[in-house]
Amino acid sequence: MEGIIINELSLNGQFSDSLDFWKNGMPSFHKAFQDTLSFGIKYLFKRGDFYGAKATPNKTLHELLIAPETRIIDEARRYKSTLARAINDPFWDDESQQDSNAHYLVDKKDVSGSSVAEAATRSDCLLSFIKSQYEKHPIVVTKGNETIEVGNIWKEKQLYSILFERGELSLEKYITIRFTEGKLNFKYIDSSNGFSLIDNENQNEFIDSFRKFEELDWSKIATDKGLDYKSYKKNNKSKDYFSQELWKKGIMKFRITKRNRCFGYVEDGTFYVLRFDLDHELSDVG
Repeated sequence: MEGIIINELSLNGQFSDSLDFWKNGMPSFHKAFQDTLSFGIKYLFKRGDFYGAKATPNKTLHELLIAPETRIIDEARRYKSTLARAINDPFWDDESQQDSNAHYLVDKKDVSGSSVAEAATRSDCLLSFIKSQYEKHPIVVTKGNETIEVGNIWKEKQLYSILFERGELSLEKYITIRFTEGKLNFKYIDSSNGFSLIDNENQNEFIDSFRKFEELDWSKIATDKGLDYKSYKKNNKSKDYFSQELWKKGIMKFRITKRNRCFGYVEDGTFYVLRFDLDHELSDVG
């Protein structure tokens, strides 16, 4: 994916006032925007008149950016540089690639000439604001008899899921980016008993289990029957699977599937993944 296109159709005056926009609308947009920069997306296109999109019933993005209240709203001071960058060039309509003779539809509504249609034409991904009909992925665009699925992000880390779906991000990198900084951390995983064990048949099971682990709080993790989170016991058969230093930290495990397990230890509220077990080699002895 070379570029991202900001979706002006995701703004329709849905934020009640300036405070609502800066406090509730901009944080998720900013985080998704930062993901594009971190990944090294080559360009961030928008329509030339994006600055005039209505974010509140009576204020455009440009008006919100220059309004006096930006000096007193903490979130405005924090995010106004992001918004300024979002409304400035480059503009895709300087060299639009849409078919001027075609009609582009979303849910039977004509979106020809919009960023949604342009993203469909360029095979780019959309960046949308929350509280709109565009809080969904993918956006399905029809052009005559052709159906085009357009990637769409509106919050943090969604970009990486789309890149993984497209085959532009490896499983290891996707999981590491998607789940690190939460309850899971993969920096100490054993290279021989880690991501190399995950294949196309079981990858969704691992992702779903990691997602569940991430979403639950620790009290629910401890009692969830599906995860079956518990300590791993040290004995004569299991002692050689981990170093003495790691055993002192307390080895824990949780279930990925009936066969597959994930092993690691907890420190400061983070589960550090050490290895996987796909055939009960470890699980049956500890």
